[in-house]
Amino acid sequence: MSKRVHVGLAVGVATGLAAASVAMALPAGAAGSRTVKCHGTAEFCGASVSLAGGFSHRKVTIELTDTDFGPAPAAVRVIDPAASGSYAISKPRFTEGGSLYVFTLHSAKSNPRDARLVLLFSAGTKQPIPH
Repeated sequence: MSKRVHVGLAVGVATGLAAASVAMALPAGAAGSRTVKCHGTAEFCGASVSLAGGFSHRKVTIELTDTDFGPAPAAVRVIDPAASGSYAISKPRFTEGGSLYVFTLHSAKSNPRDARLVLLFSAGTKQPIPH
């Protein structure tokens, strides 16, 4: 084999081992983060986040269609009644001048595969900028 093939194989093996070690190092229930687009207009938009499979401490970022939403989502609903009490939202906040809505989401393992959290945003009172 050529020197180039050996280097390519070594890089491939190292990359695979690094990915495997990162996956093994994550604690059970680690969820990482998710970014979701809010679909709609400058007056109203909606975003959907999966609750399936269960996880804890998943950081969710919703990219809003405008900065005039606030001070909180107009509505938060769960699709699939079996999951209605099997989630929790913590640390909700607007960031980037109101263009992002960020929160931490926790979901029970018992949530069905198609369970989703739907957040609706409506234009209204401008979100105050923290000092």
